[in-house]
Amino acid sequence: MAVTYIRRIRAILSARRWSPPVEIDRSGRWTPLDQLSPRQVQVLRLLAAGRSVDETGMDLGIASDTVKNYVSSIYLTLDVHCREDAYAAVGWLRVPEEAA
Repeated sequence: MAVTYIRRIRAILSARRWSPPVEIDRSGRWTPLDQLSPRQVQVLRLLAAGRSVDETGMDLGIASDTVKNYVSSIYLTLDVHCREDAYAAVGWLRVPEEAA
């Protein structure tokens, strides 16, 4: 834990962006989708399926502002600036089956 804080501090002092360590799955492969929480994946899937922010909030039982917060955190996590880039970052060239 202390090592993580030291790395953060060093990154801040050197004016570099700090990224948390990436975990690799059992198969040894890593995808950007692995960086997102299960709830962030739910939000992204609904939006990829064409649902609006309001509809996504209603589907998940959360406020629209909460959906917007999730979208912002997804952008930061994936280092993207729009939904299309987020979909591309996780490898979705079409709507995932679970969201259809």
